[in-house]
Amino acid sequence: MSLVTWIKGIFGDMGSTRTLIEPLEDRRLMAVNPVITEAVADNRGQIILSFDKAMDKTTLKGNSVRVFTAGDDNRFGTGDDERETVRLSVGSRRVTITAKNIEADTRYRVWVRADLVTDSQGNILDGEFNGEEDPSGNGVAGGNYEVEARVASTSYARFTTDLGIITVELLDDDAPITVNNFLSYANKGDWDNSIFHRSLDNFVIQGGGFDLDSNDIVGNVRQGSQITNEPGISNKRGTIAMAKVSNQPNSATNQWFFNAADNGAGQAQLDTQNGGFTVFGRITNSSGRAVMDAINDLNTVDASGPTTDIPVEDKDLTLGINIDRSKDLVVLKRVAILMRLRAV
Repeated sequence: MSLVTWIKGIFGDMGSTRTLIEPLEDRRLMAVNPVITEAVADNRGQIILSFDKAMDKTTLKGNSVRVFTAGDDNRFGTGDDERETVRLSVGSRRVTITAKNIEADTRYRVWVRADLVTDSQGNILDGEFNGEEDPSGNGVAGGNYEVEARVASTSYARFTTDLGIITVELLDDDAPITVNNFLSYANKGDWDNSIFHRSLDNFVIQGGGFDLDSNDIVGNVRQGSQITNEPGISNKRGTIAMAKVSNQPNSATNQWFFNAADNGAGQAQLDTQNGGFTVFGRITNSSGRAVMDAINDLNTVDASGPTTDIPVEDKDLTLGINIDRSKDLVVLKRVAILMRLRAV
């Protein structure tokens, strides 16, 4: 079985998002060496690398893993590249690299020095990269891992939650005002560390309005101007739409919801109610829909106000006043737009 066949077997119905998750080229001569099997980058400077073997965590650090942005000439490799400060979160088979000061949609380069990175058995990383569209190197196994992240032609948003990842294709052509509004929040990191505050069984899960600070105190997400309604795409299961104020069609700001069922017609009638609710994206894969369903299946409690149906991870919790915010709430750790990776 080829590596591409194996990747397709795992990700199944991800469709065109495969171009944003790059597999490494097949390895035969150096099968003992660890390789990077998946790379996912977002437009605010975070890239996640997955390995096929358990790694020596002590070798994944500042001198072996680096991120650069281009200098004043906006070109890489001309002597004025700027090395960015990064934070590394290292697991057994995964490292998350987060650059601290990269503005949204800035091109950046990720470099891993292979001879300094080993697996738990001391085998050196085989870092040569060969993505689906932009192969690098000379076809001989070995070498550093180096890729450039750049804006993709199609927009995909990555929702990283406590219960897993939801990838959403944004419908730029169908709802341009709404997508631009979504990007204005996501690109500023406004929804990082926010919570899902409403879940109605077999109906919707809602978020975007409330966050947690460093002391786990619930606050309000920044709220921008109201936007013009753009109904047209049906509120089918797996779509994401903007929430708004009752009887005010053009009142959407920062809150959105995932449709956990086909809510366009029937009893819900979200396609026509309150001027119609604007769908601006759809979940692209079954694993993302499974995460949506897992949140929708959680126990809910009444925490008053807009959180009368707040989902909690404690199945035995009955009173909203007893919520342990650090353990019970479903946290949306990061919302960002995926970048396209180009091998260097």
